[in-house]
Amino acid sequence: MLNVKDNKTMMYTDLAVEIQEECSGRQGEIPGVVLEQYKEDGKGIRVTKIQIQTADGAKRMGRPIGNYMTLESADKEHSNKHSDKNLSGTKLPDTNLLASYINGLLPSSAHSFLIVGLGNANMTADALGPLTIEKMAQSGMASYTSMIVPGVFAQTGMESCEIIQGIVQQTSPDCIITIDALAARSAFRLGTTVQLTDTGIRPGSGVGNARKGITKENMKIPVIAIGIPTVVSAAAIVSDAMDSLKQIGYNETILGSIAMLDKEEYYQLISEVFAPELGSLFVMPKNLDEELDTMSSLLAASLSQVICKR
Repeated sequence: MLNVKDNKTMMYTDLAVEIQEECSGRQGEIPGVVLEQYKEDGKGIRVTKIQIQTADGAKRMGRPIGNYMTLESADKEHSNKHSDKNLSGTKLPDTNLLASYINGLLPSSAHSFLIVGLGNANMTADALGPLTIEKMAQSGMASYTSMIVPGVFAQTGMESCEIIQGIVQQTSPDCIITIDALAARSAFRLGTTVQLTDTGIRPGSGVGNARKGITKENMKIPVIAIGIPTVVSAAAIVSDAMDSLKQIGYNETILGSIAMLDKEEYYQLISEVFAPELGSLFVMPKNLDEELDTMSSLLAASLSQVICKR
Protein backbone atom coordinates (compact mmCIF):
# COMPACT_ATOMS: atom_id res chain seq x y z
CA MET A 1 0.00 0.00 0.00
CA LEU A 2 2.93 2.33 0.36
CA ASN A 3 4.39 1.82 -3.09
CA VAL A 4 4.04 5.44 -4.18
CA LYS A 5 3.68 5.36 -7.95
CA ASP A 6 4.14 8.15 -10.46
CA ASN A 7 3.86 6.80 -13.98
CA LYS A 8 6.62 4.16 -14.06
CA THR A 9 8.15 5.23 -10.77
CA MET A 10 7.71 3.00 -7.76
CA MET A 11 9.09 4.49 -4.57
CA TYR A 12 9.51 1.85 -1.91
CA THR A 13 9.28 3.29 1.60
CA ASP A 14 7.58 2.60 4.90
CA LEU A 15 8.06 6.17 6.14
CA ALA A 16 5.07 8.50 5.98
CA VAL A 17 7.41 11.50 6.10
CA GLU A 18 9.04 10.39 2.84
CA ILE A 19 5.68 9.85 1.17
CA GLN A 20 4.63 13.33 2.32
CA GLU A 21 7.84 14.82 0.91
CA GLU A 22 7.27 13.05 -2.40
CA CYS A 23 3.59 14.02 -2.66
CA SER A 24 4.05 17.64 -1.58
CA GLY A 25 6.95 18.01 -4.01
CA ARG A 26 4.66 17.06 -6.89
CA GLN A 27 1.34 18.46 -5.65
CA GLY A 28 2.19 21.21 -3.16
CA GLU A 29 0.14 21.24 0.03
CA ILE A 30 -1.83 18.00 0.35
CA PRO A 31 -5.57 18.46 1.07
CA GLY A 32 -6.70 16.57 4.15
CA VAL A 33 -3.16 16.18 5.51
CA VAL A 34 -1.86 18.30 8.41
CA LEU A 35 1.91 18.62 8.81
CA GLU A 36 3.78 19.85 11.89
CA GLN A 37 7.57 19.94 12.25
CA TYR A 38 9.78 21.10 15.09
CA LYS A 39 13.05 20.34 16.89
CA GLU A 40 13.39 19.05 20.42
CA ASP A 41 15.52 21.65 22.21
CA GLY A 42 18.89 20.29 23.25
CA LYS A 43 18.09 16.79 21.97
CA GLY A 44 19.32 17.07 18.39
CA ILE A 45 16.08 15.47 17.22
CA ARG A 46 13.61 16.76 14.63
CA VAL A 47 9.99 15.67 15.02
CA THR A 48 7.57 15.45 12.11
CA LYS A 49 3.89 14.88 12.85
CA ILE A 50 1.60 13.98 9.98
CA GLN A 51 -2.14 13.68 10.51
CA ILE A 52 -4.19 12.26 7.66
CA GLN A 53 -7.70 13.52 8.31
CA THR A 54 -9.74 12.75 5.20
CA ALA A 55 -10.29 9.99 2.66
CA ASP A 56 -8.89 12.26 -0.05
CA GLY A 57 -5.72 12.82 1.98
CA ALA A 58 -5.41 9.08 2.57
CA LYS A 59 -5.77 8.40 -1.16
CA ARG A 60 -3.15 10.97 -2.11
CA MET A 61 -0.72 9.68 0.52
CA GLY A 62 -1.49 6.01 -0.05
CA ARG A 63 -1.86 5.64 3.72
CA PRO A 64 -4.81 5.08 6.10
CA ILE A 65 -6.36 7.94 8.04
CA GLY A 66 -4.48 8.38 11.31
CA ASN A 67 -1.42 9.84 13.01
CA TYR A 68 2.21 9.36 11.99
CA MET A 69 5.19 10.65 13.95
CA THR A 70 8.82 10.59 12.86
CA LEU A 71 11.74 11.27 15.19
CA GLU A 72 15.05 11.65 13.39
CA SER A 73 18.46 13.23 13.74
CA ALA A 74 18.14 17.00 13.31
CA ASP A 75 21.61 17.16 11.72
CA LYS A 76 20.73 14.55 9.08
CA GLU A 77 21.00 17.04 6.21
CA HIS A 78 24.32 18.35 7.47
CA SER A 79 25.78 14.87 7.82
CA ASN A 80 24.59 13.91 4.33
CA LYS A 81 27.24 15.95 2.59
CA HIS A 82 30.88 14.82 2.47
CA SER A 83 30.74 13.24 5.92
CA ASP A 84 32.83 10.27 7.00
CA LYS A 85 30.12 9.11 9.41
CA ASN A 86 28.45 5.76 8.88
CA LEU A 87 25.09 6.02 7.14
CA SER A 88 23.47 4.62 10.26
CA GLY A 89 25.91 6.23 12.68
CA THR A 90 24.06 9.42 13.58
CA LYS A 91 21.76 10.17 16.45
CA LEU A 92 18.59 8.42 17.63
CA PRO A 93 16.27 9.84 20.31
CA ASP A 94 17.11 8.94 23.90
CA THR A 95 15.00 6.52 25.93
CA ASN A 96 13.03 9.15 27.86
CA LEU A 97 12.18 11.16 24.76
CA LEU A 98 11.06 8.16 22.74
CA ALA A 99 9.08 6.79 25.69
CA SER A 100 7.21 10.09 26.00
CA TYR A 101 6.12 10.00 22.35
CA ILE A 102 5.09 6.34 22.54
CA ASN A 103 3.07 7.06 25.67
CA GLY A 104 1.37 9.99 23.97
CA LEU A 105 0.23 7.79 21.10
CA LEU A 106 -1.16 4.99 23.27
CA PRO A 107 -4.84 5.12 24.29
CA SER A 108 -5.11 6.54 27.82
CA SER A 109 -7.33 3.60 28.81
CA ALA A 110 -4.78 0.95 27.75
CA HIS A 111 -3.15 -0.95 30.64
CA SER A 112 -2.54 -4.44 29.21
CA PHE A 113 -0.51 -4.99 26.07
CA LEU A 114 0.49 -7.55 23.47
CA ILE A 115 3.92 -6.63 22.11
CA VAL A 116 4.74 -8.17 18.73
CA GLY A 117 8.24 -8.44 17.27
CA LEU A 118 7.68 -8.75 13.53
CA GLY A 119 10.33 -10.02 11.15
CA ASN A 120 12.79 -12.82 10.58
CA ALA A 121 15.28 -13.25 13.42
CA ASN A 122 17.63 -15.13 11.07
CA MET A 123 17.97 -12.22 8.64
CA THR A 124 19.95 -9.23 9.92
CA ALA A 125 17.98 -6.58 8.04
CA ASP A 126 14.68 -7.97 9.35
CA ALA A 127 15.66 -8.84 12.93
CA LEU A 128 14.78 -5.62 14.76
CA GLY A 129 11.43 -6.87 16.09
CA PRO A 130 12.65 -10.25 17.38
CA LEU A 131 15.75 -8.67 18.97
CA THR A 132 13.65 -6.09 20.79
CA ILE A 133 11.35 -8.77 22.19
CA GLU A 134 14.37 -10.80 23.30
CA LYS A 135 15.75 -7.85 25.26
CA MET A 136 12.39 -7.05 26.82
CA ALA A 137 12.03 -10.68 27.92
CA GLN A 138 15.48 -10.57 29.51
CA SER A 139 14.60 -7.48 31.54
CA GLY A 140 11.30 -8.97 32.76
CA MET A 141 7.85 -7.53 32.12
CA ALA A 142 4.65 -6.99 34.06
CA SER A 143 2.16 -9.85 34.24
CA TYR A 144 -0.36 -7.89 32.18
CA THR A 145 2.02 -7.76 29.19
CA SER A 146 2.41 -10.56 26.64
CA MET A 147 5.09 -10.80 23.96
CA ILE A 148 5.31 -12.82 20.76
CA VAL A 149 7.65 -13.24 17.78
CA PRO A 150 5.32 -14.76 15.16
CA GLY A 151 8.04 -15.28 12.56
CA VAL A 152 7.37 -14.88 8.85
CA PHE A 153 5.08 -16.76 6.48
CA ALA A 154 7.97 -18.68 4.91
CA GLN A 155 8.85 -20.11 8.34
CA THR A 156 5.41 -20.86 9.76
CA GLY A 157 3.04 -21.15 6.81
CA MET A 158 0.74 -18.78 8.71
CA GLU A 159 0.10 -15.07 8.36
CA SER A 160 1.39 -13.06 11.33
CA CYS A 161 -2.04 -11.42 11.44
CA GLU A 162 -3.73 -14.78 12.02
CA ILE A 163 -1.33 -15.77 14.80
CA ILE A 164 -1.83 -12.44 16.55
CA GLN A 165 -5.62 -12.65 16.21
CA GLY A 166 -5.56 -15.98 18.04
CA ILE A 167 -3.44 -14.56 20.86
CA VAL A 168 -5.71 -11.53 21.19
CA GLN A 169 -8.75 -13.80 21.55
CA GLN A 170 -7.06 -15.72 24.37
CA THR A 171 -5.36 -12.88 26.29
CA SER A 172 -7.70 -9.90 25.62
CA PRO A 173 -5.10 -7.11 25.71
CA ASP A 174 -6.18 -3.46 25.60
CA CYS A 175 -3.69 -2.61 22.86
CA ILE A 176 -1.18 -4.18 20.46
CA ILE A 177 2.29 -2.68 19.95
CA THR A 178 4.21 -3.93 16.91
CA ILE A 179 7.93 -3.50 16.26
CA ASP A 180 9.32 -3.97 12.76
CA ALA A 181 12.28 -3.13 10.54
CA LEU A 182 11.27 -0.68 7.81
CA ALA A 183 12.38 0.33 4.32
CA ALA A 184 13.40 3.93 3.61
CA ARG A 185 13.60 5.98 0.43
CA SER A 186 16.74 7.80 1.61
CA ALA A 187 19.89 5.97 2.71
CA PHE A 188 20.55 8.75 5.22
CA ARG A 189 17.49 7.72 7.23
CA LEU A 190 18.80 4.22 7.88
CA GLY A 191 19.15 3.74 11.62
CA THR A 192 18.58 7.46 12.30
CA THR A 193 14.78 7.57 12.21
CA VAL A 194 12.01 6.15 14.38
CA GLN A 195 8.43 6.09 13.07
CA LEU A 196 5.39 5.77 15.32
CA THR A 197 1.83 5.40 14.05
CA ASP A 198 -1.60 4.48 15.38
CA THR A 199 -2.70 2.95 12.05
CA GLY A 200 -1.05 -0.44 12.52
CA ILE A 201 1.19 -2.09 9.94
CA ARG A 202 1.17 -4.31 6.89
CA PRO A 203 4.32 -6.45 7.16
CA GLY A 204 6.53 -6.47 4.08
CA SER A 205 4.76 -3.60 2.34
CA GLY A 206 7.87 -1.41 2.24
CA VAL A 207 9.65 -3.87 -0.06
CA GLY A 208 6.60 -4.70 -2.18
CA ASN A 209 5.62 -7.90 -0.35
CA ALA A 210 2.62 -6.82 1.70
CA ARG A 211 0.88 -9.34 3.97
CA LYS A 212 -2.47 -9.08 5.74
CA GLY A 213 -2.54 -5.97 7.91
CA ILE A 214 -2.16 -5.91 11.68
CA THR A 215 -4.64 -3.09 12.15
CA LYS A 216 -7.45 -2.01 14.43
CA GLU A 217 -9.94 -3.12 11.78
CA ASN A 218 -8.57 -6.68 11.81
CA MET A 219 -7.68 -6.94 15.51
CA LYS A 220 -10.69 -5.05 16.97
CA ILE A 221 -8.36 -3.22 19.39
CA PRO A 222 -5.93 -0.29 18.90
CA VAL A 223 -2.63 -1.11 17.19
CA ILE A 224 0.47 1.07 17.58
CA ALA A 225 3.32 0.39 15.15
CA ILE A 226 6.94 1.30 15.86
CA GLY A 227 9.72 0.92 13.32
CA ILE A 228 13.23 1.94 12.31
CA PRO A 229 14.41 1.73 8.67
CA THR A 230 17.20 -0.76 8.00
CA VAL A 231 17.15 -1.12 4.20
CA VAL A 232 16.93 1.12 1.14
CA SER A 233 16.44 0.24 -2.51
CA ALA A 234 19.55 0.21 -4.70
CA ALA A 235 17.81 2.53 -7.16
CA ALA A 236 17.33 5.11 -4.41
CA ILE A 237 21.04 5.03 -3.52
CA VAL A 238 22.08 5.64 -7.12
CA SER A 239 19.48 8.39 -7.43
CA ASP A 240 20.76 10.11 -4.27
CA ALA A 241 24.35 9.82 -5.54
CA MET A 242 23.42 11.52 -8.80
CA ASP A 243 21.64 14.27 -6.89
CA SER A 244 24.73 14.76 -4.69
CA LEU A 245 26.94 15.11 -7.78
CA LYS A 246 24.63 17.84 -9.01
CA GLN A 247 24.70 19.63 -5.64
CA ILE A 248 28.50 19.73 -5.40
CA GLY A 249 28.89 21.40 -8.76
CA TYR A 250 29.10 18.75 -11.46
CA ASN A 251 27.40 20.31 -14.45
CA GLU A 252 26.12 19.38 -17.88
CA THR A 253 29.66 19.00 -19.21
CA ILE A 254 30.12 15.91 -17.04
CA LEU A 255 26.58 14.70 -16.43
CA GLY A 256 25.09 15.64 -19.78
CA SER A 257 21.30 15.93 -19.99
CA ILE A 258 21.00 13.98 -16.71
CA ALA A 259 22.02 17.19 -14.90
CA MET A 260 18.70 18.73 -15.94
CA LEU A 261 16.65 16.11 -14.08
CA ASP A 262 15.27 16.69 -10.60
CA LYS A 263 15.65 14.18 -7.76
CA GLU A 264 12.48 12.21 -8.48
CA GLU A 265 13.24 12.13 -12.20
CA TYR A 266 16.62 10.62 -11.30
CA TYR A 267 14.79 7.98 -9.31
CA GLN A 268 12.43 7.18 -12.17
CA LEU A 269 15.31 6.90 -14.63
CA ILE A 270 17.36 4.62 -12.37
CA SER A 271 14.31 2.49 -11.54
CA GLU A 272 13.66 1.90 -15.23
CA VAL A 273 17.31 0.99 -15.83
CA PHE A 274 17.33 -1.42 -12.86
CA ALA A 275 14.03 -3.13 -13.65
CA PRO A 276 13.32 -5.97 -13.85
CA GLU A 277 16.61 -7.70 -13.00
CA LEU A 278 17.68 -5.41 -10.14
CA GLY A 279 14.39 -3.69 -9.36
CA SER A 280 13.90 -5.68 -6.17
CA LEU A 281 17.46 -5.20 -4.86
CA PHE A 282 17.62 -3.67 -1.36
CA VAL A 283 20.76 -2.67 0.53
CA MET A 284 21.62 -2.48 4.24
CA PRO A 285 24.60 -0.81 5.99
CA LYS A 286 27.59 -3.13 6.44
CA ASN A 287 27.60 -2.56 10.22
CA LEU A 288 23.87 -3.11 10.66
CA ASP A 289 24.35 -6.02 13.05
CA GLU A 290 26.10 -3.65 15.47
CA GLU A 291 23.52 -0.92 14.95
CA LEU A 292 20.67 -3.36 15.60
CA ASP A 293 21.96 -3.88 19.13
CA THR A 294 21.64 -0.13 19.77
CA MET A 295 18.24 0.15 18.07
CA SER A 296 16.70 -2.84 19.82
CA SER A 297 18.06 -1.74 23.21
CA LEU A 298 16.52 1.71 22.72
CA LEU A 299 13.12 0.30 21.78
CA ALA A 300 13.15 -2.28 24.58
CA ALA A 301 14.08 0.29 27.23
CA SER A 302 11.53 2.84 25.98
CA LEU A 303 8.69 0.33 25.85
CA SER A 304 9.56 -1.06 29.27
CA GLN A 305 9.49 2.45 30.71
CA VAL A 306 6.11 3.21 29.17
CA ILE A 307 4.47 -0.05 30.23
CA CYS A 308 5.82 -0.05 33.77
CA LYS A 309 4.34 3.40 34.37
CA ARG A 310 0.87 2.43 33.18
